[in-house]
Amino acid sequence: MKKSHIILLILIFTIIGFFVLRSYSFSLGLVRAGLNPRDVEVIEHSHDRVINEFKVIKTSSEKHDIVLALVAKDSMGFWKVKNTNEATSIRPNLVEIAWTRS
Repeated sequence: MKKSHIILLILIFTIIGFFVLRSYSFSLGLVRAGLNPRDVEVIEHSHDRVINEFKVIKTSSEKHDIVLALVAKDSMGFWKVKNTNEATSIRPNLVEIAWTRS
């Protein structure tokens, strides 16, 4: 095989890999933050002032049954958990998180 064919194949697989990672970035972002991607309930799904997409979700983790998380999409299209809040021992039945759509 010629070098140009090998370089072309590597380039094609890299592009396909990028799009696969991007399509699973929401679940991967939750896993990286220690949250459960199988237990997600979207509370708010919108765009901020700069047209960046964000979601406020209710999910869970190994330590907490209820976790509220603010997840935002970056300029490359990958989701990242920006903020989380879980119940405390002082107020176990109350979980709150704040966000603004500026």
